Amino acid sequence: MSEAFVVYSDLDYEIEYEARRNGEETQTDLEDAEEQRAAILWCAPSFEEFANRFWLENRLWHAVNDGELPVLEPQLQDYLNHYASPGAPV
Repeated sequence: MSEAFVVYSDLDYEIEYEARRNGEETQTDLEDAEEQRAAILWCAPSFEEFANRFWLENRLWHAVNDGELPVLEPQLQDYLNHYASPGAPV
């Protein structure tokens, strides 16, 4: 059994393949393997890690937009500290 991971692409492949079936011009050359590899980006090593990061980032979004940043939970503050620029105040 191989390991699972999460990938992302900004291309909507369902629309691309439907357009191709209908003879319409597509945004990408679906036959170009190199172009397709470049369009698909690695996002997380596991679904669990992706889901956790998704949850954390949504909590942070709400904290920013609801004005709750000064009272972040430790897990959220740790996440922000991990991505902070060197020398940035924590």
